[in-house]
Amino acid sequence: MKTVIIILCTALLAGCAPGDHPEPAPSPFADTLLRHVYDCADRRDSAGLAAWLDAPQDYLVLAALQGFSAFGNRIPVARIGELATDKTAPDAVRVMAVYVLGQRASAECLAPLTAALHEDEDAVSAEAIASLARQLPGAPDPSIDAEARQALLETVIGLLLNTPTDSEVLRSALGRAGAHIHRSYSGDDRLLVRLVQELRFARGDDRYLMANAMARYTGAWDPAEIDFVKRWLTSEKDHQVRSAIMTMLGRIGDEESVSLLRTYATNPAVPVMVRINALRALTLQKKQDPLFYVSLLSVADEGVLGELLMLMQEKRIRLHADSVLNRCGQHASSFIRAQALGVALADRPSLLGSVNAAVTSAPDDMEKAYFLRALGNCNDPRQLAGILLPFLTDATHPVTASAAADALVQCASQSPVACDCGSMIRETFAAGDPGAMSVLSGMLGDSQVRIVPEIKDLAFMREALNSLTLPRDIEAFNAIQQALNRLEGTSAPDRKPEYNHPIDWDYLSALGATPVVEISTAKGSFSIALEPMYSPGSVAAFCRWVEEGYYNNKPFHRVVNNFVIQTGCPRGDGWGSASFTLRSEFGLHHYRAGAVGLASAGTDTESCQWFVTHLPTPHLEGRYTIIGYVNEGMDVVARITPGDMVINARLVKEKYDSGLH
Repeated sequence: MKTVIIILCTALLAGCAPGDHPEPAPSPFADTLLRHVYDCADRRDSAGLAAWLDAPQDYLVLAALQGFSAFGNRIPVARIGELATDKTAPDAVRVMAVYVLGQRASAECLAPLTAALHEDEDAVSAEAIASLARQLPGAPDPSIDAEARQALLETVIGLLLNTPTDSEVLRSALGRAGAHIHRSYSGDDRLLVRLVQELRFARGDDRYLMANAMARYTGAWDPAEIDFVKRWLTSEKDHQVRSAIMTMLGRIGDEESVSLLRTYATNPAVPVMVRINALRALTLQKKQDPLFYVSLLSVADEGVLGELLMLMQEKRIRLHADSVLNRCGQHASSFIRAQALGVALADRPSLLGSVNAAVTSAPDDMEKAYFLRALGNCNDPRQLAGILLPFLTDATHPVTASAAADALVQCASQSPVACDCGSMIRETFAAGDPGAMSVLSGMLGDSQVRIVPEIKDLAFMREALNSLTLPRDIEAFNAIQQALNRLEGTSAPDRKPEYNHPIDWDYLSALGATPVVEISTAKGSFSIALEPMYSPGSVAAFCRWVEEGYYNNKPFHRVVNNFVIQTGCPRGDGWGSASFTLRSEFGLHHYRAGAVGLASAGTDTESCQWFVTHLPTPHLEGRYTIIGYVNEGMDVVARITPGDMVINARLVKEKYDSGLH
C-alpha cells in the first residue's frame, strides 16, 4: 500500500515518469498526458483508457489502472491480468492491477487473482487475498456457480490460515478479508482461531479490522474462545477495539457476557462508542428485560440516550410510556423528545394526539420531521391518513414530505391490519415529491405489507417517472422503476446517468496538490485534507461547492453512531442531489476512521452529499468515493448529533507537501 502511494503521488505530482525531475511541480494536473488518462476514465471510455495500459511511463499505466477500478464489468481482464503477474512491472502497478480485478466479481478474474497470490512481493499477495475475499459478499455473479464459489471460499480461508505472522501488509489483508467473509457467511472456526492468534502481532487499524472480523462471526464460540474474549476485554485500551469486543460478547450471549454488557452500557466513565455497542449487543439477546432499559434512561447521556430510544423502536422493545416521558419528554434536544414520544406511542396508542400536537407546534420543518417519524409507531395506519396526507402532498416542504412517507411505511410494516393507503399513495405520487415517492416505492410490492384498495393500475407510477428531472432525481427514478419491476414481474435495469460534468482541470490545478477544507459547527471545527490524486473530479466539485458557500447552514441529516455523519443534502433529508452527477472514483486508499466519502445511489451517481466515518469501514471500499480524511477535529465529528448544522465550510489552505499524507 505504501509503495503504491509513494509511486503514485511522487510520479504523478511530478507530472512525469519517476526520476525525471528532482523537484515536483506544484500541481500534478499541469501534466496534459495525465489529464488525458483521467478524462478517458471520466468519460468511461474503455478502449481509450486501455491504450494507456501500454504507456511507457509507469505513472500513466498506474493512473489508467486506477481509472478502471470504477468500470465494473467493462475492463480488459486479460491485459490487466498480465500486469498483475508481470514480475518486470513495478510493485505499485501489480498491486493496482490486482485491486482492479478484485472490483469485478466474475469467474474470469479468478485465475489472474489466484496467480497473483503466489507472487514474492507481499503487497501483491496481500491485495490478491483481499480481492479474492471481495468476490464473496453480495449476490453471486452468474459466472461463478455455487460449487466454484464454495471452492473460492475454501481457497481464501486456506490462504488466511497460512498468512505469515511477520508481515504487516499480509496481516492487514487478513483483517480485511476476514471481515468480508464473515459479512456474508456465518464464519469458519479455523479463521476465528487464526484471527485470535494474529491479534498479538497487530498494530493500529489492523487490530480493529481483526476485532471487527471476529465480531461478525455468528457461529458457535467454544469455551476457550469465550474465555479469551473476556480476558481480552480487561486488558484492551483501544476504544475502537473495545467496541468490537462488545459485539463479540453479544454474539456469545451467555449470562456472564450479558452481565458485562450491562456494566459497560451503564458506566458513564466508559467511552460513548463502547457503551453504544454494548447497548446494541444487549438488544441481540433473545430474552429482553425492559426494566433494565428503563433504568438506563436515568443514567444515559445524550449520545447513548438517542441510541437507546432508536433501538427500542427498531427492535420493538416496549417500555412503559410514563417512564420514557418522565425522563425524556422535556429533553433539550428535539430529536430526543421525538424519539421518546415514538417509544411512548408504541406503548400507549392514546398518545397519538400528543405526537400530532408536537408536529403542529414544531418551529421548523426539521423538527416537524422528527415528530412525524415518531407517528410511525402508531399500530393502525387508518388513524394516520388525516395527519400525514397534507404533508405527503406538499412538495414545497420536502423534508416533511419524506418524513411523513417514512411514518406511513413504518406503521404499515408493523400493522396487524391491511394498510388502507392506496389512495394516499396515488395522491403522493401526483404531488411529485421525489423523496416521498422513493420512500413509498420501497413499500410497494413488499409481500409483507397488505395495501387496500389493491393497486392494479400503475399508470400513475409511470407518469411519475416522466415527471422527474434527471440526473438530479436519479435515485427516485430507480426506486420507482424497481417497484414497477416487483409489481409487474419485469426486470428493467436501473437508469445510469449520462456523462454530464467534465472535470475542470484549470480549477483543479489552481487548488494545489493538497487542498484542505475546514468545517465549522456549533460543537467545534474539523478539517479535511483532500486527495485529488485519487478523486480529481470529486475533489474539484466539492471545493467549488465549498467556495460558493453551498454547504453553509446545511444540517447533518444523518448520524449513525459508530458509523457515519452525513450532510450536504439540498433538501435536508438525504434524498436531494445537485443538477449534475459525478463519476465514481475508487483507488487503493481505505475507509479508516475519519475517511470522508461521497454518498451514492449506485456507481456514477455521486453528487453533493458527503459523510465522515467514525470507525474503519472496509465494506465501503470500492463502492463509495473517498475524497480525503479528517486530519484535525475527530473529537468534534464524534459529538455531532442529528440536526447539528454546518455553520461554515471554507477552503483554508493549498500547499504542496510531497504527497505523502
